[in-house]
Amino acid sequence: MKNLVKKGISVSLILCCGYFAITNLTQNHTSQKVSDGLHKLQQLENKDIKDVQRKISLATTKMNQNNSQVPFSQRYQSSVIIGDSIAEALLDYRVLDRTIVLASRGTRCDSLDDQIQSATYLSPQNIFICVGMNDLVFNRGDSDLFISKYKHTIAHIREVLPDANIFINSILPMTSVGYQETKYNHLDCVFNKAIIAMCEEMNITYIDNDMLIDGEDVDAYESDGIHPKYGFYPMWLDYMASQAGI
Repeated sequence: MKNLVKKGISVSLILCCGYFAITNLTQNHTSQKVSDGLHKLQQLENKDIKDVQRKISLATTKMNQNNSQVPFSQRYQSSVIIGDSIAEALLDYRVLDRTIVLASRGTRCDSLDDQIQSATYLSPQNIFICVGMNDLVFNRGDSDLFISKYKHTIAHIREVLPDANIFINSILPMTSVGYQETKYNHLDCVFNKAIIAMCEEMNITYIDNDMLIDGEDVDAYESDGIHPKYGFYPMWLDYMASQAGI
């Protein structure tokens, strides 16, 4: 009888131990699944939000471009685009003509006087400014000096064209080749932050073009890694027009 009791107790202990072992294994497996799930959520949360926004904006811009039947020459007929070689490419690619694009190579924020003078004869409703690439080197990476000059130029525009709406473009991102051209090119983000602060202070619309072109997409650039190829420009014009409501 005692042996049967002992055997019964032993079986019970074995069953109990087995139950707790299985339960513990299941809990550990479940905990691992939860941990893995949380890790994946953390990875998604840490993704570059700006990249997601860029892709959404790019898709939206392409859609708007496909849906729009109005030629750019008509959409920009009451506007002018002033700036450097990035903007001048609109002429090179024959997207717009010289009645709208007054840009020229090598232009900086403090060397826009001739373009502004030409703009006064056209009396535009909107002025789109595209400078900064040459300012990176000319100001030796000093964003404060850059902004002080930029503010002076904007004040000049407001003096001679007080009724015009001003839109300021961001400095475009570059490829690794473009950033290696000078030791100051990698400061484009610093300059853009300074431009954003200036626009907020002066109540000017800032156009963030990082959503349209990615420096990692080397095929979208010319060999210098700085100037975009033709495909960028229709999207850029459509995006600027949408920001200006034209």
